[in-house]
Amino acid sequence: MGNDANRLTAAIASDELPRELRETLILTVEGNTPAYNIFGAQLIELEALLSLALASEKLRMTDTPRSEFFLQSRIDRIENDYSGPWHIEVRPLMLRWQIVMHVTAAEVYLKEALTTLALFDPNLMAERDSKQEWKYDDVRAATDRDSMLREFCYRWARSIVDGSGGPAKWVRWLVGLGVPALSDDDISTLEGVWGLRHLQVHSGGHLTPEFIRRHRSLADKLYREGLTLDDLLGWRALIEKFVKGVETAVSGRLKARLAPQIAAGQERTGEYMMEILRRRYDDAVAELGEDELVRRANSRVREAEERFWRMNYTTSGDPPTYPGEDWMEGPPATIDSDDTV
Repeated sequence: MGNDANRLTAAIASDELPRELRETLILTVEGNTPAYNIFGAQLIELEALLSLALASEKLRMTDTPRSEFFLQSRIDRIENDYSGPWHIEVRPLMLRWQIVMHVTAAEVYLKEALTTLALFDPNLMAERDSKQEWKYDDVRAATDRDSMLREFCYRWARSIVDGSGGPAKWVRWLVGLGVPALSDDDISTLEGVWGLRHLQVHSGGHLTPEFIRRHRSLADKLYREGLTLDDLLGWRALIEKFVKGVETAVSGRLKARLAPQIAAGQERTGEYMMEILRRRYDDAVAELGEDELVRRANSRVREAEERFWRMNYTTSGDPPTYPGEDWMEGPPATIDSDDTV
């Protein structure tokens, strides 16, 4: 059913589109490219991961004094066990790899967004150099996957992101697509962040003469102060701003070119989604039986209640023990077999 879900908003009937594009996703019901929704989900995941190493009111997750105590205890244990020549400082390590993952998420989005735009907007390919050399095996493999056109467009998008010199070059190139221009300071900051990604992956986070030459002020800051959560949050906001600008331009061009097809697909979205959910529920009932399905749902409710209690209602230093269903005022929530799922 994953394939069904990936086609929710795109039942395209136009014979003007290539065969491969007549039943593929254009825009989600929010009006975004699928790549943008994935990018947003990845940012949430990265913040959740960050919360495993840092407790801060600046993050989405809020900690209790008890959860902060256990977090710090775990960090102390890790830093004690990985001491000596392999010494690890958990928070700086997490911040450095967060930069790597944020930059990677942005590049993946950019490649997918440009691929989607090239698929549905042939004028884009005609206006820019899109010549490629393919070997026989490449053509055969792409044909076997029924995705030759997509592979062609993806290689073109990848050549822009990977082969055109980094943000300083392709940010300005994207202005020609309608992407809002960034200031010189913002572009310089993005260049530094991309450089940090390269530094972490290829040099273990250690400053190199090349990095110092290219980003002297940032290198000086890292040497004197190190990385901070504020640094990461500021860079993340700039990456989000840039990606949002690209998304606005890409989705705008798609909407202008494919408005009838998008509207037709979105009309069916709600009904199609409900049908998928009904099928999944029926499949689960057929496999497990309704009683077992209800039992599992109630078990998950109780597990969630226990996790909540452990985090918020224990005060002693001993490992908390869940008191059972009577700890709340009234019985815990359950799902009856007569309820609609």
